[in-house]
Amino acid sequence: MIFYILLLCSVICSSCCVSFSKDKYSRLIFKFITISIIFIPAALRYGIGADYNNYIDIFNSVERGNKIYQESGWFFLNECVIKMEGNAQCMIALVAFLTIFFFFEEIDSKQWFVYAFVFICVIYSWVFTTLRQMLTMAMVFNALLKWQKHKKIRSLVIAILSYFIHKSALFYIPILLIAKFIKLKKRTTIFLFFILTFFAFIIFPRIIDIILNLIGMSFYKSYLNSGEWINKASANSGLGRLARYFVYFLIICLVPKKENSKSLQTLLLIYIATDYFSQSIVILNRIGRGILFLFPMLTYKCYQSTSKHNTRFLLMSSCMILLFLLSLIGGFCGSVPYKTIFSKY
Repeated sequence: MIFYILLLCSVICSSCCVSFSKDKYSRLIFKFITISIIFIPAALRYGIGADYNNYIDIFNSVERGNKIYQESGWFFLNECVIKMEGNAQCMIALVAFLTIFFFFEEIDSKQWFVYAFVFICVIYSWVFTTLRQMLTMAMVFNALLKWQKHKKIRSLVIAILSYFIHKSALFYIPILLIAKFIKLKKRTTIFLFFILTFFAFIIFPRIIDIILNLIGMSFYKSYLNSGEWINKASANSGLGRLARYFVYFLIICLVPKKENSKSLQTLLLIYIATDYFSQSIVILNRIGRGILFLFPMLTYKCYQSTSKHNTRFLLMSSCMILLFLLSLIGGFCGSVPYKTIFSKY
């Protein structure tokens, strides 16, 4: 746990230098330092992350010439590493680099101290355990920023390529369209939050068997045979979940009442819904994981707000830290001490 806290503190310091330095070359140096601090632990980790060994096995299967049931883009990345005479750990390092690169490439220097901080708090742990989907998430986020900056051809190319890394990219189309056309006001979001809470805890458990049967007829039916995916207790205690949901409520309250924040409020509600329902069907958290980029965007909106002494931003940052600490206590990062590939020698 101490390692991850030190990592967070280091990223905060270096990314602040990126955002507040007036010298162009200093900003470039601290961008490199920030990326290195984030990248190196992800690249050199050993045995950390629920899917670590699965990705090692996939790489070894590709290296032996066996057929794998993965997206063609993922197969292509494995093939590239093999042709360059790299090993499975090189593949993990490459994906970590690509994920971090696509996430930060379009972020303005003035935003780094917020985005890097929230990346560690909310997104980084998933980079360790679901490589394909987090790379896809970063690519779609990059495409979204490019689209907003009117780089539409490059945006479409990256968005299309993301599908060949993980098919969950298809989830983004309806989700982003919903957020674009259904822009929720804060009062509406709070009301729906409580309706959602009632539905998740009272109604949803009564219809869980029907939903599980539907998933059993889909591509994801294999997950229902795995204790890792169907375990309702998960890694989080009931108290931990309640604390996380309370933090979500605070985040909703802190979002500025601005027109350009309403789409993010819609995304936030969708994310909370997937978190609620994944307590019964864990596979649903794949949808929520794909829109984790909304948290740094929300936090930066709070920084841009005109609240006195920027209290809103400080409170939102506290919420991000609480989510970080909850993940350390209940998630894999806190329960598995950090180890590098050198630990096995």
